[in-house]
Amino acid sequence: MKSKILICALLCIGLMSFNTVDNLTEDQYVGEWSITVKDTPQGDMIITMSITLNEDGEYTAKLVSPEGDIPLEKFSINKGKLLGFFLYQEGDFELSGTIEKDEFEGEIYGMDMSFTALGKKLDPKE
Repeated sequence: MKSKILICALLCIGLMSFNTVDNLTEDQYVGEWSITVKDTPQGDMIITMSITLNEDGEYTAKLVSPEGDIPLEKFSINKGKLLGFFLYQEGDFELSGTIEKDEFEGEIYGMDMSFTALGKKLDPKE
C-alpha cells in the first residue's frame, strides 16, 4: 500500500514539473519576428525583431538589420502592447505596436517621421 501511494505521489510530481517547464518555455512573444517597415526613404525594409526573456523574467529585444544589431531600450510588452526605443543613424526612434497571436502591427516614429511596421512571428522549426 505504501508503495502505491509513493508511486502515485511521484507520478503527480512528475506531471506537475512537465507542466511548469512548458509554461516557462512557451511564451508567445519570445522568438524571432520578421518585420516589414513600410515606405522608408530606402523603400520597404525587412528587419528581424528578436525577443527574449532575461533571468529576471523581463523581456529584452533587439532589431537585426543589414546594418547590424540595434538594441531596444526600455523594452516592454504588457497585454500584447509592445514598446521600445532605439537609436538609428544618430536619431531617437520609438517602436510601438500590438501583438496578436503571431501577428505584429505597429509603428516606428522618430525624427518627425512615422513608418508602418507589420510583422509575423517566424516558426523556430524553419
